[in-house]
Amino acid sequence: MKKTFIASQILLAINLFILIVPPSVFLIAFRLFPSINSTENGLGAYPLFFIVCGIVGLFVTIPLSAIMIVLYLLYKYKFNKKDLLLKVSESTNMKINIDRQSICMGDDMESHKKLHEISNTITFLELFNKLIEDNYFPYTGENNIVWVLRFNGKDKIAWKTKENTFIEYNEARYLLSKNQEVTPMIVFKYYSSFKEWEDTQSNAKKDQKE
Repeated sequence: MKKTFIASQILLAINLFILIVPPSVFLIAFRLFPSINSTENGLGAYPLFFIVCGIVGLFVTIPLSAIMIVLYLLYKYKFNKKDLLLKVSESTNMKINIDRQSICMGDDMESHKKLHEISNTITFLELFNKLIEDNYFPYTGENNIVWVLRFNGKDKIAWKTKENTFIEYNEARYLLSKNQEVTPMIVFKYYSSFKEWEDTQSNAKKDQKE
């Protein structure tokens, strides 16, 4: 679109050049050099020829140029609007409440509930990793404890701390939605060992079958 727009403006400029410059050169030459007789050898027809060509060309290039200006402006407006919406979408943040269970009496001395502002396009796994990087979870040495991200009453992701691996449940990759009337709440459940978490999963499966 941009190349077509530029080409239409160049064609208009060329026609204006043909209409103005060559006739002016001939007329100035006739004035400066009276010895040149414009009626002889057909020299007087050249200015008229360029004027006619320029006018005929303008009948084509002026409408074309006007149409391309309108189309190019619409094109720019459309894509600028898309870029703006994309930037707004990318930069839109949402607030969520985050809390975790305490792992011991000492850890229970202060509240772990925090209000976080995050991108509305973040995934549960990305959020989990971000909180790990921010040292939200207490250090437990070599103990193979498990933290489980729970959202809307459902477990989403389990983190095995010793192996530093994640187990994603069904729908665990769903993005957090900002279309909430209340601030979303995410809770991290604590399991003191991998076996305790496994037993919980086994019991939950048995309950579902029954």
